[in-house]
Amino acid sequence: RACDKDSGLPVMLILGDLDRWRARGHTPPKITGFHFAGIAELNAALLARLRPDVILSGLVQETFDVLDVAANLRALNFPGRYRAVSDALPNPGLIVLEVRKIAPKLDFAILSLDLG
Repeated sequence: RACDKDSGLPVMLILGDLDRWRARGHTPPKITGFHFAGIAELNAALLARLRPDVILSGLVQETFDVLDVAANLRALNFPGRYRAVSDALPNPGLIVLEVRKIAPKLDFAILSLDLG
């Protein structure tokens, strides 16, 4: 199991549009076990260094979407867990099927933030 500097905690890699976030004066929080990266930073070296237990992103971002991430993870031979966060969707199963077509070995699911 991946650990964050011997803490024993699970490691979560959160993908987002960090350049845009930083341009607005925000910085990613520093929380043990959580690592933030932009889609351009998603590469074999990052995955080898972090060994994430789960990768998390929004379903659709300004500069990428879930299908982009899935394709990158397939190219990197990442067979682990990838979760996309979204508002409630009428048929999330369709998106899951599309991701499985792109990256069949990926453990993928959508986390719905249905606050209504």
